[in-house]
Amino acid sequence: MVLGAEAEKIQTGEEKVPQSSSFGSFPNAEESRGAQITIVGVGGAGGNIVNTLASQNISYINIVAMNTDSQVLSKLKKVPVRIRLGEAITGGLGAGSDPETGKKAAEESKEDISRAIDKADMVIVVAGMGGGTGTGAAPVIAEVAKNEGALVVGIVTLPFLFEGRKKRALALKGMEELARFVDALIVIDNEKVKVAYRDHRKGISLGQAFRLVDEVVIRGVRGITDIIFTTGTINVDFADVRSVLSEAGRGYIGLGQSRGEQGGDRVKEAAEKAINSPLLDIDLSTMKPKSVLVNVRVKHMDVIDLDEFYGVMDYIKDALNMVTIEEEELFKYGVVEDPSMDEEEVEITVVAAGLEPISRTRRKSRYTRGSSSRRSRDMGDEDVFFPEG
Repeated sequence: MVLGAEAEKIQTGEEKVPQSSSFGSFPNAEESRGAQITIVGVGGAGGNIVNTLASQNISYINIVAMNTDSQVLSKLKKVPVRIRLGEAITGGLGAGSDPETGKKAAEESKEDISRAIDKADMVIVVAGMGGGTGTGAAPVIAEVAKNEGALVVGIVTLPFLFEGRKKRALALKGMEELARFVDALIVIDNEKVKVAYRDHRKGISLGQAFRLVDEVVIRGVRGITDIIFTTGTINVDFADVRSVLSEAGRGYIGLGQSRGEQGGDRVKEAAEKAINSPLLDIDLSTMKPKSVLVNVRVKHMDVIDLDEFYGVMDYIKDALNMVTIEEEELFKYGVVEDPSMDEEEVEITVVAAGLEPISRTRRKSRYTRGSSSRRSRDMGDEDVFFPEG
């Protein structure tokens, strides 16, 4: 399948690309478990991220890059589908750091955007906020996906402070606009990377900082998609994910990894990392979710003790303030066996949705319940906001 009409090819950058606004074709993505998921990288930052994601050869997701700059698109050789936005407006030369131009370019290319996400059950829009294309085009792309009936998740980054106050202001405005058209919005603030590594003995280089942010975004994407497509002994499917994420209000997603001897603290440590992060603005001890989805990944079922599993489920429920039988009905979990892992590894993904503040009295009672699993929570992965439904 080639998106857009074939036209005379023009030389841009390192390779020739069609003059039409869309080009490329999807490999045969698996239709495993019935869901079609498309990841769309918008602008320079989003394109770089999906190019890295495409190099991981994940068979069950479709990957698309969209940009107003033809030369930048031509360098994303790993991405199977690349769409040039707003040919008439930008001439393939970019949006000039103007979000309004990025928006108009996406509006011009709505038909190509619609074809790229055709039949997708979930669309994940990845972009860096603060520039022209990512900031301006991402909300338009999300709106098209929403109108197509897809579950829409946005994963975006905010610029470092050294990039300027104007860019930061544009990023925040773009984030608010994107929130209008997505079911869930995951926000990674680049500036918090510096804070997180403030006490690190050797610090962190500029290149490492940007790569770390990209990796956090990729882990966010994989954290969602792997839950759906990895078949386990106890399954979590797309219907579960949709029920948690669809118009859920404010929420959170995190992934934690740990290793150690069976029967030790490794499972609890993975859970602690999954529900806490130096990049996180949300204090989950002060919030209560409407629904929670947990996925536990191990090499095989015999490497995790029953007591370990009981303990980690109790710990997560306690940490997320889920007390009553009715609340536990909204606590869904899955266990996946992954032969590529070794027997000491454990990976836990937690999605908590519909977060609302809890009272001080209620919060205090959670700390005095007597759970031996509760510990200081200071590690994790991503910061997620779900727009008001």
